[in-house]
Amino acid sequence: MPRFLWRKLPGAGKAAVVAVAVGIVVAAALAAPGIRDSIRDDEAQERREAAERRERRIARLRELVAPRVVRVAAGEAAALADLRDGIARDARRRTGDRIRRVDCERLPAARAPGRRGTRLSCLAVTADFARSAVTVGGSIGHPYRAVVDPPAGRATYCRVFGVPGEGGLTAKQVVTTPRACGG
Repeated sequence: MPRFLWRKLPGAGKAAVVAVAVGIVVAAALAAPGIRDSIRDDEAQERREAAERRERRIARLRELVAPRVVRVAAGEAAALADLRDGIARDARRRTGDRIRRVDCERLPAARAPGRRGTRLSCLAVTADFARSAVTVGGSIGHPYRAVVDPPAGRATYCRVFGVPGEGGLTAKQVVTTPRACGG
């Protein structure tokens, strides 16, 4: 309050101003713990909700990478054709995308000791892009891992989800490829 106004106030007015100022300070002091508790409660609620969202996302990813089995004919070429058909159907069903083809290639050390079948990396191709001055060309689509075992008449495949962007190089992947699919 400006000094000239303070001097013009009667004694009762000065007492009232002081009482209001003291009341504001006391009210703030009494409210501070409640405000801190409220902020802490809000932060705890936000952490719980974030954890629940994360758990739902992980459960959804586990559901999406769950192994699928397709019957395949004897012989490697026929088994690969049956596997490609199964992956194409699965990709169309899950995404609604138009699948042009399914490309598969053997993974290094395709036959692991103690495991039956050949491990493959497959891509349900939705688009191709041509080689140019700035790119080597390639395909875009939905990645899969598979194990094909023609003598057993079956192939197992799983949809693959990585960590997007630069995080894929350093982040720990929470949902990994199941062992049944060569993971």
